[in-house]
Amino acid sequence: MLIGYNTNGFAHHRLCDAIEILAEIGYRAVAITLDHTILDPPDHRGVDRAIQLISNANRNFELRVTLETGARFILDPRRKHQPTLISFEECGRELRLKYLQAATEIAAAINADSVSLWSGAPDDRATETELFDRLTASLEILLQRTESTGVLFSFEPEPDMFVDSMTKFARLQNALPHPRLGLTLDIGHL
Repeated sequence: MLIGYNTNGFAHHRLCDAIEILAEIGYRAVAITLDHTILDPPDHRGVDRAIQLISNANRNFELRVTLETGARFILDPRRKHQPTLISFEECGRELRLKYLQAATEIAAAINADSVSLWSGAPDDRATETELFDRLTASLEILLQRTESTGVLFSFEPEPDMFVDSMTKFARLQNALPHPRLGLTLDIGHL
């Protein structure tokens, strides 16, 4: 096991400085949050820029990398963590899927260990069954669209999200048993 740190904790640092500091204090892994400073999802050219930025930042330190996709306002400047894989509007779910696909392209290019993701919180009054169906359908699309990359996805049950417990994750895993869909546990949430 390698102890890592999420760049969310370095919100006011340049990525290269954050990685250097983490390496200096002994971390061997880093979760890099793909936020506006690293990836601008509406502009696909941002993928190439993100690959270069992350590669340059980690070149001298060789930390293991996971890409974190939990940036708060990257897809909607007015609604935290929206849209999601369970959003009511299909166009919102598609926007999240495109963001996750971009993260997958970056992960493949830099040989990251995984892309971390979560279900998101509901934005309507759908039933649990409806939300679960949206989530599994969205994940199936993501896994299919990114199959050629071989990138692993680490799913994080997170407080205030639809999938917020190991029980719900187990249900998801039973419904969608896929070798590229694993689990992330954030010890800050344990």
